[in-house]
Amino acid sequence: MGKNKKTRTIPSIVGLLILSTFVLGGVYLTQRLKTGQQVSASAQPVSVRTANINAQSATIYWLTEEPTQGSVKVNNQIYLDDRDKKSNQPQNYLTHYVTLDNLKPEKNYQFTIISQGQNHQEDNFQFTTARSLAGPTKEADLAFGLVLDQRGQPLPGALVSLSLTGTTNLASLTDRAGFWSIPLSTAYQKNLTGLIDYDQEKQILEIFVEAEIGMAATVITNTGNDHPVPPITIGQTYDYSQNPPSPKQHPQDFDWSSPEIKEEINNHFPQEEPAKTETTTQKKEELLLDIDNPQEGETVLTTRPNFSGQGPANQKIKITLESEKKFEEEVAVSSFGSWQWTPPENLAPGQHTITVEYYDDNNLLQTISRTFVVQAASASPSPTPITPLPTRLANTPTPTPKPQNTVTPLLSPTKNLTSQPSPATASPTQEAGGPEEIVSGSLTPLLILAILGLGLIFFAINIYQNKWQ
Repeated sequence: MGKNKKTRTIPSIVGLLILSTFVLGGVYLTQRLKTGQQVSASAQPVSVRTANINAQSATIYWLTEEPTQGSVKVNNQIYLDDRDKKSNQPQNYLTHYVTLDNLKPEKNYQFTIISQGQNHQEDNFQFTTARSLAGPTKEADLAFGLVLDQRGQPLPGALVSLSLTGTTNLASLTDRAGFWSIPLSTAYQKNLTGLIDYDQEKQILEIFVEAEIGMAATVITNTGNDHPVPPITIGQTYDYSQNPPSPKQHPQDFDWSSPEIKEEINNHFPQEEPAKTETTTQKKEELLLDIDNPQEGETVLTTRPNFSGQGPANQKIKITLESEKKFEEEVAVSSFGSWQWTPPENLAPGQHTITVEYYDDNNLLQTISRTFVVQAASASPSPTPITPLPTRLANTPTPTPKPQNTVTPLLSPTKNLTSQPSPATASPTQEAGGPEEIVSGSLTPLLILAILGLGLIFFAINIYQNKWQ
């Protein structure tokens, strides 16, 4: 008489555990992909604009949501942010301002923005340089001013965009003392064929200042009130367009510590005056003698360049310009530690040296020099700083949408995952106590779920590789 077989099923929970591993792996990869996309979005260039276009240079500037390193690549050459060119070490900023030089006249250039190590290229990331001009240059005419934060302190690293009807876009970056300046007399017409003609007293200017995304200030004024523009506080809106022209001043002659300016600032921020004095004193101790413009060996395109730099606050420095004719002049450094100077006459083409010096508190002579070259007028007498910005200024930059990829598995098994075994019935030839027969549960739903889980993993891996590799 045969032995009966005992029937036992393989628990379907084992299959579910395997499937859970697959699903959790897919979810992990998907979440990792989403995290990478969020990091990428925070470094995405926002409100990219072209500025300062002339025959041999241009400026690219933009903002990011988080402080990031930024640079621009043109024809396989990398240009660092203007603030990083001295140290050659990229730093993290919310605002980004990159000057491109050694370009060729009337040539189209495409550029790539490198933000936090990622390349960003769009169809409109291109510009055309201006035509080279010959002939005498115009008398220097600067729009300049000071940008303050909401506590009334000088705001460094702010983007200043200036729009003047009929011109290319103009822009500047505030220095460590919150100071900015933009030359109007060297601005090109929109068609880039020549310099603009404008009314130096009544022409309307629009100025848009950005400290970061969502923090901006707007000023409407005229060319009779742009030297200087009254202090601009971030987050505010000003309209000086109807004001009568004010006496023209040069940056090196203007004293930001004058009682009138102090009173205007204090009226807005009376409670911050002690903090301001402390901060100003601290900056005075920290600032070193420096020449910001021009850089060593730089080629300038105007015969009357605007020189600028840093120095001891509220003290006088001596500027010596070695040229065919030697120029010497004492210039007062502003209360925020910045100075500017323009030579009284045009400079001859060729190499020149500018030297700045002063005696410190220990009666020791501190000095710094820069050698630069003035481009011959026949090649290009246009200015170094020229800026292209949209004539219509948006108060709020358009943020780049953040991509969101979410994978949601929908599993609807048609059968119960745990099969119910039928009672074992001994055949006539089987005997009680015989060998056990192991019968597995139904594998069909388990296989379906396993395939779906693997598909989820492969889908997430494919997206991850396409995005980051």
